Amino acid sequence: MKRFICAALTFMLMLTLVACGGNNNANNSNGSDENVGSNNQTQAESSSAVDETPEACTLTNGGFETGDLTGWEVVEGDAFSDDNVATNKTFWDAKIPFNHEGNWHLYGLGFDETIKESKTGKLKSSTFKLCGDGIISMKIGAARDQEKTYVGVFLAKNDQMIAKQTNTEFSDPGVADKSLYENGLAFTNNYVEYKLDLSQYLGEEMYLMIVDEDDDGDFGFINVDDIRTYYVNGQAKPQEPGEIFEKKREYVLEAEAASPYEIANPGFETGSLAGWTFEGDAFDHAGVNDEETWWAEKIPYNRDGNYHFGMFNEAGTGTLTSSVFELGGSGWITFKLGGGKDVTKTYISIYDADTNTEIARYGNTEFADVNFPNIDQGMRLANMVQYRADLSKYIGKKLYIQIVDNATADWGLMTFDSFFTYHEEVPTEGVLAKNLLEK
Repeated sequence: MKRFICAALTFMLMLTLVACGGNNNANNSNGSDENVGSNNQTQAESSSAVDETPEACTLTNGGFETGDLTGWEVVEGDAFSDDNVATNKTFWDAKIPFNHEGNWHLYGLGFDETIKESKTGKLKSSTFKLCGDGIISMKIGAARDQEKTYVGVFLAKNDQMIAKQTNTEFSDPGVADKSLYENGLAFTNNYVEYKLDLSQYLGEEMYLMIVDEDDDGDFGFINVDDIRTYYVNGQAKPQEPGEIFEKKREYVLEAEAASPYEIANPGFETGSLAGWTFEGDAFDHAGVNDEETWWAEKIPYNRDGNYHFGMFNEAGTGTLTSSVFELGGSGWITFKLGGGKDVTKTYISIYDADTNTEIARYGNTEFADVNFPNIDQGMRLANMVQYRADLSKYIGKKLYIQIVDNATADWGLMTFDSFFTYHEEVPTEGVLAKNLLEK
């Protein structure tokens, strides 16, 4: 369903542009999309038809129909890349339509929805000359924080922002009820079309800047599509739909253990699950996390290195299994674990590799949903706890680790890191892990 904030009406023999859309100019950037106002300049007297759009008046790849950021430049941050350009038609399990134009659009969460909302950045368009009616339009989704997420219009000659379009229609009903979206009562990730009357700047060269300075998790990203910069007699054509092709994220798929006494990729520093095997949908390469903190409160995960696994697909279930190692040294192992409220459904198992017999099971027994968000007051949620476990009776045995997730809600996910299986001396730091198989 298209939602138009502006409309062009033709009466009698005289054409007058009447607009009811969002013109947030640089002197009025409060997010209002009312009263664009009439176009006081004489309408373009060019006889050019809309399907003969002058190239100079159209920014490159305004609908992202190339399937990438051709014509756009990332000028700041890591919120935007070719991975943001997606063909996704719907979002959430409710299959709510984005209502984008063509085949491709700029989706803040990426084609595989793995880009973190905490990422920030700026994306600059090509330069174009404002022609025709002096109107430009665009579709915006998400971008809840209007101060931090928006599309700015800048003059090329001095980089002055002359207009700012925000997602003023954003409305989160709090439930994924498709009917609310179909009836125009909810606007979150789905697109709203906005128009800006910039006719006072006719003939000026300008560019757009898509801005995401929102680093929290409350729709802290922006979706953009169908930018049209050349209107003649109230009409503008969209970019021609681009060819659809499959996108796949590239991951490191192979890793070797540093010694026979260690597992491959114990801290996920490959940025993937290389060295591990997984079944089900609770675990995937996309779950390897490069974020140091979680949620808007910026709570540290307490990880080691640059990566850990976690905060991924709570509704999923499955197993993640390490490579085989020989238990040596002191016979103690250490690991970090968070989440996993129900230790009967989310846990870490140690198996004898020769017999496939489970010899130990550990859960996040320190989980504590208290005093949020204060770690110093005992809160233990996604922030990981350092554990140490005594397996010395199995020295010389070949073992492997299997992480199990059979929970689907109420902290039914785990965060984990640093599975170190060789310690020459008995480790003294961390909580002594309780073997849940022992009564």
